[in-house]
Amino acid sequence: MVSTEKEIETVQEILSSLTATKFEITNVPDQFRNRSLQPKWFLKCSDMKRARVVPYLNEIWKQENGEIWLESLPLGDTIDWIEVAYGEESAAASIDVNYSEFDSKEFQARFDREYPLVYQRIQRYEEVADRVSREKKVHLNLRKSGSKGIVVFTFAAKIAKADSKTLAKKLGTGVDALKEAYAQAMQV
Repeated sequence: MVSTEKEIETVQEILSSLTATKFEITNVPDQFRNRSLQPKWFLKCSDMKRARVVPYLNEIWKQENGEIWLESLPLGDTIDWIEVAYGEESAAASIDVNYSEFDSKEFQARFDREYPLVYQRIQRYEEVADRVSREKKVHLNLRKSGSKGIVVFTFAAKIAKADSKTLAKKLGTGVDALKEAYAQAMQV
């Protein structure tokens, strides 16, 4: 069995070779949008200048169940998108929205009626995630994080439990999928 330190080091080396970017082990940040996930370990791009060059991969963590998650920088958030599409007053009003039910059909129907341009953008990002996930055969999704006043959107790829023989290939496939999805999203 590989030690946690060795595993982290291996993941860092693989990801650095794939992206020419350094990822450092860190405590789970206070602002981590996915608190409920309770990572076993957590890596983050250590250089914000470099993160802007490699926006498709910013945070990496491992769950207790062995899954490794790769996550992009945010694509955007509801406040910014609403402000661009509908103005400052609408963005200010959106801060009072409770987004905790964002995935429900009822909430989405209300959101679509109130902010159709933003909802269409989110749907296009969902389509990108679905298409790339199918093409690359990777579990890739549009991650929505937030509840009161804001939802932040990122792409996230889940890497199933891997042994030392398959880890590099699975991470490479996940990084490739994130890169492709992020590039397509920037064309939306």
